Amino acid sequence: MALLAVIFAVLAIGAVLVIHGTLAKNRWGINFESVACPRCGTPAPRRRVPQSLREELWGGWTCRNCGVRVDKWGRELPGGGGPHFKIRESAPSVQIGSDTPSFVDWCKGRSPVFWALLFLLVILDILYDFYEPRGFILDLIAAAVLLVWYRHRISSPAKR
Repeated sequence: MALLAVIFAVLAIGAVLVIHGTLAKNRWGINFESVACPRCGTPAPRRRVPQSLREELWGGWTCRNCGVRVDKWGRELPGGGGPHFKIRESAPSVQIGSDTPSFVDWCKGRSPVFWALLFLLVILDILYDFYEPRGFILDLIAAAVLLVWYRHRISSPAKR
């Protein structure tokens, strides 16, 4: 029972940090609005590829047009590229025999925060299943729904 109390205390602290960060617009917050580069007005990419560890952990992006480093709230960060800076386009990944992305490709773009939250969710699920054995049925239903959603998502690339 003490372990469960510790887990919920950690989750509560995380929730407070995220709520405060969203209201104060700091790195812990979640931005629900679309933003653009403050210098050239280029909209942020819908699917971003982090160019640094800071972008990986806290969001934001580097503008492909002018090279400015921008946080997730659309504010310019110090140390961005100059007016002649261009990000080199990386070679597209080649998949033999398939035009649809694999599960491994889907996993590559996820941040460490995503994996930590997923790990915590799995631990909480295991604890729940320990105390409520019928919870395993809910796990099977959730897994089936996620599988159908994932298969539908990769079969209709126009909706990405």
